[in-house]
Amino acid sequence: MTPAERAKELLKIYCIDSPEKLVLEDIAFAENLIVDEEDLTNCLGKIQFKNDLALIKISSNISDPGQKKFTLAHEMGHYFNEKEIRNSIFYACTYKDINTYNFNKKFETDANEFASELLMPTSWFANATKRRPLNFELLKEVAAQFGTSLTATAIKYVKHGAYPAVLVLSKNGIVEWSFVNEAFPYSWLKKGYKVRKESSAFDYFAGKEMQLCDDIVPIHTWFSDDFNCPDVGELNEQNVAMPSYNSVLTILWEV
Repeated sequence: MTPAERAKELLKIYCIDSPEKLVLEDIAFAENLIVDEEDLTNCLGKIQFKNDLALIKISSNISDPGQKKFTLAHEMGHYFNEKEIRNSIFYACTYKDINTYNFNKKFETDANEFASELLMPTSWFANATKRRPLNFELLKEVAAQFGTSLTATAIKYVKHGAYPAVLVLSKNGIVEWSFVNEAFPYSWLKKGYKVRKESSAFDYFAGKEMQLCDDIVPIHTWFSDDFNCPDVGELNEQNVAMPSYNSVLTILWEV
């Protein structure tokens, strides 16, 4: 059973058919999972379990309710995904573990897939986004509907939305990670790539006012290293600043 299938099964067991009915703490209590908040250092969440009992700690320093909710769902994902193959585990999950799909860490990726499907079931998500133009305004609205973070919602859209897109997180003017829809024609955007002047994200890191509405930029602004990058061509780009992390979240899609 895949992580997404486990999440769907859990929703079915507890007869949850809308976001309003989903209370993670109630499920955790019913499953003998103890959830508490604590001032954690260098991680957003922790889980320790042995046999059928588990203790989950969520950082009390998380200010975004959507981030806190996704962190709890992520830790629950470790439990439901791994309890049948391990007698005990301990994880301390960082911001990167929870907010990206790190393919070098299978169990973290699986926990994210479980959390994404538990909080934003694909069929519900499709209904919420169908026949709607892609932009951060849509993603913010959907994030509010599901009670999830903007980053988790954007990753869900890139993976399952109607328009092939790319999500990029840049920090201090450098690409930290990117998540690319498999149907998007350009995919090579390596960690460490410097944000170029053609992007509005560059203005943010230069201390200037960043354009928030969607913009049109040359494809080579982001994919100059991609073998398929044409000499001419354009992409839609929109950015959201994340001042707490000195970061910018960027979404790209074809014109």
